[in-house]
Amino acid sequence: MIYQAAKSFATLLEQAGLTQTETAAQANVNRYHLAHVAAGRRNLSGAYAARIAAVYASRTGISQEEAVARLFVAVRERKSAGERPRGASGRFIKVDQTSQ
Repeated sequence: MIYQAAKSFATLLEQAGLTQTETAAQANVNRYHLAHVAAGRRNLSGAYAARIAAVYASRTGISQEEAVARLFVAVRERKSAGERPRGASGRFIKVDQTSQ
């Protein structure tokens, strides 16, 4: 899954008594990347979201699944939406989006 931070992400962390720096340290993630995630400028993987949710869940006493549901919004199932075409050499090729 690919996730995006919910609009209330920063508020929920604050209400739990967590700073972004503290959350990043406990979740073992980059604090600068977490700041971009919190601002809605970056998406994150399911594993990354699970580590952040585990910190939030342990602080608030809820399940990790509930923490993921509160903190994040699922954007899509996979990183790539469809199969990317490959050329004869096996490399990815660009597809003209106007003809499709």
